[in-house]
Amino acid sequence: MSSRWLMTTMLAMALILVGCGGGGGEGEADQAATGDQAATGEPGTDRYTVRGTVAKLPQETGDTNLYIRHAPIPDYKNADGEVVGMAAMTMPFPVAEGVSIAELEPGDPVEFTFTMRWKPSGHYEIVEITELPGGTEIDFDGAGHDHSHGDDHDHSH
Repeated sequence: MSSRWLMTTMLAMALILVGCGGGGGEGEADQAATGDQAATGEPGTDRYTVRGTVAKLPQETGDTNLYIRHAPIPDYKNADGEVVGMAAMTMPFPVAEGVSIAELEPGDPVEFTFTMRWKPSGHYEIVEITELPGGTEIDFDGAGHDHSHGDDHDHSH
């Protein structure tokens, strides 16, 4: 099984789970994740800046992905350009060439920007990442969001 197929499948699974808690209220003052669909240099590419915590490093999993438990992404768009949101979850993120993750450790709070390009085939990757000060709290529930059916989803398997 190729890693590209696995990444695409994981993203598709994340989108399916959006109905279990994606979205979030509008107009929240302390929104943990924001999408920036401004020019990314590539037509059809969206940028999202998200906060989260490092869950697993590539050397722990045997693949090349950085696993991050990320906050909800209320303005995440699907392949049709519709805002569908994405729930908080742990998922693998490919890291773009030139982006250093050498100083990161599991549990570190981070803010990262990833790009999502749906065409010609779904591809996403971290293009920037910054370690936040220790003790930085990440809002995994989303301000005002009722996530009463349990913990966030985990796609690190």
